[in-house]
Amino acid sequence: MTKIDLLDDGQQDKINQAMHENKLASLHGCNFVLTGTMSVPRADMVAFISLLGGHISNTVNKSTTVVIAADPHSNSHKIQEARRLGVPVFSELDFATRVRKGGSLR
Repeated sequence: MTKIDLLDDGQQDKINQAMHENKLASLHGCNFVLTGTMSVPRADMVAFISLLGGHISNTVNKSTTVVIAADPHSNSHKIQEARRLGVPVFSELDFATRVRKGGSLR
């Protein structure tokens, strides 16, 4: 799996500017669940989502916006629950691509 570079030196100003210019999606009000062994450290993924205004949860429920999965085709409990509730499941790469395009994930 390709390593995904989510944080560019962890610089909040660059992220804020990119969001202002609609080069990164705002994740404000979005709730995410991570599942599986990611290609980047989980702490980096959590930090990236938090910097963009998103929240992380450990459980999938009806308020979950997206499940980000190391393997979106897995039959893990979290992915099964997301499918049951109609919550989208994105791979890391799909998530990063959508965020970098700007706009909304909803």
